Amino acid sequence: MLSSLKHIAPMVLLAAAAGLAPLFMPVGQPNAYIFLVLVMAGITALIAFSRTGYVRNMLLFTVGFALVFNPRKFFVGEDYYLFLGGIPAYYVSLMDLCLLALLFVAPAGEKSQGARAPLPKVQLVLLGVYFLTLLLSLYNAIDSELVFTQFVFELKCCLLFLIVAFHLDNMDSDTVFERSLLPMFYGLGASLILEFAVVLAEYVNALPDSFSFLGIQVAGFREKLGADLVLRVGGTYRHPNYLAVPMAALLMPVSVMALSTRGAKRLLFLLAAGSAFASLLLTLSRGGFLAAASTVVVFLVLIACTPQGRAWVKRHSKLLAGMTAAALVVLASLSGQIYDKIVLSDPVNISARADLNNLAISMIETFPVVGVGLNNFNMAGPEFGYYNIYEAAAGLAPVVHNIYLLMASEIGLLGLGAYLLFLLSVAVFGWNAFKREGGGEHALLLAALLSGLSGYFVADMFGPSLRKLEIASQLWWHLGVIVLLSRAILAAPAAGEGRR
Repeated sequence: MLSSLKHIAPMVLLAAAAGLAPLFMPVGQPNAYIFLVLVMAGITALIAFSRTGYVRNMLLFTVGFALVFNPRKFFVGEDYYLFLGGIPAYYVSLMDLCLLALLFVAPAGEKSQGARAPLPKVQLVLLGVYFLTLLLSLYNAIDSELVFTQFVFELKCCLLFLIVAFHLDNMDSDTVFERSLLPMFYGLGASLILEFAVVLAEYVNALPDSFSFLGIQVAGFREKLGADLVLRVGGTYRHPNYLAVPMAALLMPVSVMALSTRGAKRLLFLLAAGSAFASLLLTLSRGGFLAAASTVVVFLVLIACTPQGRAWVKRHSKLLAGMTAAALVVLASLSGQIYDKIVLSDPVNISARADLNNLAISMIETFPVVGVGLNNFNMAGPEFGYYNIYEAAAGLAPVVHNIYLLMASEIGLLGLGAYLLFLLSVAVFGWNAFKREGGGEHALLLAALLSGLSGYFVADMFGPSLRKLEIASQLWWHLGVIVLLSRAILAAPAAGEGRR
């Protein structure tokens, strides 16, 4: 045992140095040669150590953790988040390093020799069309560099989807769940709990203003509701409306994980679900509340479609009742602030958003095919009247609070159509797998993931969250997990009834 540790320890230290050293480099452009040496050293250690299976689990845990609680200090590149509506610079982040490492770490164990579910070719074709429209938007772009930086960002999101959906595992649904999904959900659950701890500290004013550590920044703001100034927390997402999106979309998946596991695992996911719910409420985000409502409704409709789903509800009725009671207690404690937010919000806020939507519609009418250029909304905006009026009144560049109008204005109706059809194809693929499974435990997780997808869809009607690094990564990961689990379910031999 000691001799094994002597061989393993240097590899672990080398991998840790490669992964963590860039965090402590100066912000901006670190020495590219040093960075390359560190990355290659880490990859070498990962390949050498990957046969044990531990590296793969650690990487999957890190991917899940970094989806929510992610250091946003770039190893190569510049800060992006001060730019409204897109990514203005190339960068390499913690998630990029994890994805790169996963490409070099094969799944533990042997690949299944049985029949494999066919690749969802429609999804791949739609992805191709979508990325083609991103490049075609160069035609009207004022700043082509902004097109390319956003294109690289979208490409990395697509790579995340492809790795999760098609590279992580090739086994049956039980093995995929235990070997690939659980480690990521462990990291996700831990990060949701840690995010809530930060949110709670922000809510009770326990953190200094502009708190920042290794690129992790915490920020919210106070909004006047009636006669009171009410704090709306933003956590590490730095804005309450952005924080609300993942909390709403991940609420049902982690809740189902809590009901589908036992012991310490159940406790972890119960705390994660409670953390997501409480963080969501503290944002006072109306769009987030609607997104959360859609996830719950879609999940209930899906599980009501099968006898096994209804039986699952009865089987976990006591725990569900306890979770519901706890949620109602938290909701009641914040009901006054939530009511004020819904009733007393400044109507100018809503009218300004409507004007911005009309501005985007004007751009779509003027450039319906290829748009004004990816990430070029603010470049083309001054050519349209309301843009300058808003900028003068608000003191900052406008942001269209509807990602679908923003996309259509920048890449045209063809690009928006390809993107929406891609989302639909993933949902249909998941629905087919859900029906095939017939309501077993894995099908219920799939139903929760599909309901979470509806949460992203609804939330994006009220904000440009898809242009945020963290939320875009979460959405594309979410899509990848749906395809991964669906392929595993569809690969199984047809059966008269699902797993119970």
